[in-house]
Amino acid sequence: MMASWAGWGAEPADWLPASCKAVQTVGMHDYPGAEERYHASVFFEGAFELRENLLFMEHLLGQEGAPVGLYVTLSVEDGGETEFECRPVRGGAGNEGFSCVNNPPSEMLLVNPVRGRFTRAAIGGWTFYGAREEQEGASLFVEYGQCVPMASGGGPSTAPP
Repeated sequence: MMASWAGWGAEPADWLPASCKAVQTVGMHDYPGAEERYHASVFFEGAFELRENLLFMEHLLGQEGAPVGLYVTLSVEDGGETEFECRPVRGGAGNEGFSCVNNPPSEMLLVNPVRGRFTRAAIGGWTFYGAREEQEGASLFVEYGQCVPMASGGGPSTAPP
């Protein structure tokens, strides 16, 4: 999926766009009006798409600060979007990937573009965006899953993850 680690900031990410699906999402939730206390929760697994943010890549890449190697947009089914700044990281067994955060940081996304695996974590009341009033509150969650490259036409790719 990832052609070459060298020059990661200069060339488009060949593994994007990608369609991602959570395998499991767990965390804690604090219901409004209840005692200030988080309760363990299992959330419904969600899906999202990752796309390279070409506008940010063109105008922000190489600006002062920590070395950002990639800008991506995470889009969820209801139309919500989150922008991420991604930095290259090296994981176990020498696998290369990206550690991405939004700004200001409330969400983190770790992606291994070679294997297609991701881990995502978030904190904040927005995690129940669109929920009924009695379900709102603050949440902490972490999920993991798989990303698969999408064909350039926007549909899922037939390439294995």
